[in-house]
Amino acid sequence: MNDNFEHQLKTISFLISEGFNAAKYCHELIFAEDRKNNINLALTFLNQANTFITSAKAIYVQFSLEGESQELEDFFHQFSVFNKEVLTNVRTGHSHQWSDIEFRRLEKEFNALTDFLNIWRK
Repeated sequence: MNDNFEHQLKTISFLISEGFNAAKYCHELIFAEDRKNNINLALTFLNQANTFITSAKAIYVQFSLEGESQELEDFFHQFSVFNKEVLTNVRTGHSHQWSDIEFRRLEKEFNALTDFLNIWRK
């Protein structure tokens, strides 16, 4: 791991933590009792999550070597899958069964990062 990348880990850690929390709020709102009225708010949180996580990925790509952190790359990939699944289900009016499955996978990837990035949930 190069020095520039190590220096950026604190920023990446913050962005991933905030992004995951926003994704979690999105997921909670999708499955809330009043889902239809909450969908716009859920999409707002998804957009916020996307902004944080895309920023973290941009820093990672800039300061690391390809494959330097498979854990981070797996997390970025799984967020992309979750993001696409939620948007597709909203667009098509399908149930969010797969949104839930992909969120659970995202949560697993996030939990795998906690030691690596020293992320502590609020």
